[in-house]
Formats: sequence, C-alpha cells, structure tokens
Amino acid sequence: MRVCKRHKSREGTRPFYFSSPEDIILNKLEWYKMGDEVSTRQWGDIIGVMRRQAKTLDLAYLRQWAGELNVLELLERAFAETGLQETLEILQDEELMESFHRGVQDIEEGKVQSWEEVKKDLELE
Repeated sequence: MRVCKRHKSREGTRPFYFSSPEDIILNKLEWYKMGDEVSTRQWGDIIGVMRRQAKTLDLAYLRQWAGELNVLELLERAFAETGLQETLEILQDEELMESFHRGVQDIEEGKVQSWEEVKKDLELE
C-alpha cells in the first residue's frame, strides 16, 4: 500500500480531500494495465493530467510508485507520448532553471548581441 499525496481543502466546517495529480496518474495507469492496455479513455486521461500538471508533477514520487505498482514502463511510455520527459527534467533542474531565468533577465535588460554581431565576432562571415 502506498502513501497518497492527497490535498486537503476546507469549505465551511467540513474538510474535503482531493487526490494529487500523481495519484490520479498512478491509479489510471493501474486501471489501464488491468484493462489489457486498450482503454483509450484511461490513456487519454493519463496524458491529459500529465500535460495539464506538467510543471508541478513530482517525478521522483511518480517513478517510485510506478515501479512499486509495476507500471513504470507505462509511465515512461506516457512521458514519451506527451513529450514531457525532457521538459519535466529541465523544469525540475534548479541550476538550469536559475540560468534560464538569468538569461531572460539579461534579455529584458538589453544585455544581448544580435545574431549578426555574434557571427561577426566568431568570424563566421
């Protein structure tokens, strides 16, 4: 049995619990596998949740539990189909994202060279 990453919300005096996107994906992967991997509804839901929640998915949690649940191959296939594998790894690389944000800031501050200037500096023309 796995620990769920559910979220708690309070409306009025009653608490409500919501499944995390990761748990939804894992459950749907299990259902997809139990249905002989033919349900386009389950697969479509998996892909849809992955695309909508791409920036917040906990890859370590997904991979850990997909392995435990014997659906890791399906998870990797879903990542490949969405094209999110590399994107998710980049978004979760703090050093890379910090460099990216510095680059955006440099652009906003005008600290850039045109392509023509770069080619000239590198003697490509």
